[in-house]
Amino acid sequence: MKTVVVVVSFALALGSACPGQAGYYTGNEMLKMCLDRKDDLEFGTCTGFVAALGGIIGCEEGGYVGSSGASVPSGVTLGQLKKVAIKWMEAHPEQLHHDAADLMGKAFQDAFPCS
Repeated sequence: MKTVVVVVSFALALGSACPGQAGYYTGNEMLKMCLDRKDDLEFGTCTGFVAALGGIIGCEEGGYVGSSGASVPSGVTLGQLKKVAIKWMEAHPEQLHHDAADLMGKAFQDAFPCS
């Protein structure tokens, strides 16, 4: 069951990773999911989003968040990426009405800027 949740969550996260496309979730919704350990589906959706974005974000021109992307170092765990995303969203409540994938991209940019 958990594998299905992560795969579906991964697919949803990738679907929202296209610039200009309406996102699946807002930051408000995603933060709630990331913090809700009682609901496996919502917690898995958050984990899938983080895993998907952590895997596609990069510093190359035209990357998901553009030329000022993020350079996630090797060895950074999924748990660390999730903490970075949660911390950023909690620190920027005025942004939570925006697309969750965009907000997580900004969180990763701040934590792991391209050099």
